[in-house]
Amino acid sequence: MKWKNIDQGSATLIGEYRKMTPYEVLRVDPSASTEKVRKAYRDMIRAYHPDLTDSFMRSFNEEIAKIINGAYEAILRERNEPR
Repeated sequence: MKWKNIDQGSATLIGEYRKMTPYEVLRVDPSASTEKVRKAYRDMIRAYHPDLTDSFMRSFNEEIAKIINGAYEAILRERNEPR
């Protein structure tokens, strides 16, 4: 039962991340400089990268990392910046 609750919580958190704007995902203001966006992306992807975490959290972190990458790509596209 303990693991089932954790899985449900993870699914809820992933769902909340998917509802956020790209700026909310990276926790930056829309007026933030591109350099601040890049720093926020690097910090977050380091925190949630699936290869840098234990195997128990790997699938959760894979989903969060995909959302973080998507948010970063969306912001760069919006600003016409190269990756």
